[in-house]
Amino acid sequence: MISRLTFGLAAMAVSHAALAQQAGTYSGSAKDGSNISFTIGTDTNTGALQVTGVGIGLIDTCNPGGFTYNTGWGLGGDGTDLTGNTGTYTSSFGYLYVTATLKFSGDVLTGTVENATPTLVEPTSGSGEPKKAAYCSSKKQTFRATLQSGNAARATAPRATFYGDAKVR
Repeated sequence: MISRLTFGLAAMAVSHAALAQQAGTYSGSAKDGSNISFTIGTDTNTGALQVTGVGIGLIDTCNPGGFTYNTGWGLGGDGTDLTGNTGTYTSSFGYLYVTATLKFSGDVLTGTVENATPTLVEPTSGSGEPKKAAYCSSKKQTFRATLQSGNAARATAPRATFYGDAKVR
């Protein structure tokens, strides 16, 4: 016969497991409408789950000029293991800085994301070699993504593969 204490402890363990992250790809959008996805896979050294890939669309404001820069990036994991139902992600190299906080709840991933990137500015005539660069960024904003059914997490991902078209408006 199962005691109430045993049943209660089992129920707590099941509800705690439902809050923890699961391997797979979480896809959604940030507050500004840009697309975002995180692939969660297993760290081959520790066996813990970690971010193994990120796909991020950027809608940045650039200065000088105040124009909008739209671009997208595919990034590899940062090697940081996830703990409990939370984690962080940071990617930083010469062309892009991205940082995010992650909070898992069942098949939903929420958090914040912000980025900064430089871009070359075309001459106002629309032709010729760019002579200036602009600093483009988005302020910290919230995002929400859901676990995609049938996705198997990849253990490794490319470190910085550009995808999509860069558009300056």
